Amino acid sequence: GFRQALEPLPEVELKKMFGCPCAFVHGQMFAVFHPVGLALKLSDEDRETLLERPDAQVFEPMPGRRMRQYVVLPPATASTEDALRQWLARAHAYAASLPPKEKKR
Repeated sequence: GFRQALEPLPEVELKKMFGCPCAFVHGQMFAVFHPVGLALKLSDEDRETLLERPDAQVFEPMPGRRMRQYVVLPPATASTEDALRQWLARAHAYAASLPPKEKKR
């Protein structure tokens, strides 16, 4: 599951957004467990790699609201534990490399 796959990653904070469980590192959201699928915030290179697959798509939590930095992990990839952990680790590493987001008051 989503939570178990996140366990080995350091400094993960779980919160709800869009009514869905989301994972953050240093205030940067990197994974959204949404009804359309698991969306991951990825580097340009990783995004391009995933989007070359016909079953991957840019994350759109609401019609017309595309989140271009996020890709919905193809179902076959998301259901394979090793692949799921690998892609979550890539998203976590990318988000951790970004400047930390300040907590909003």
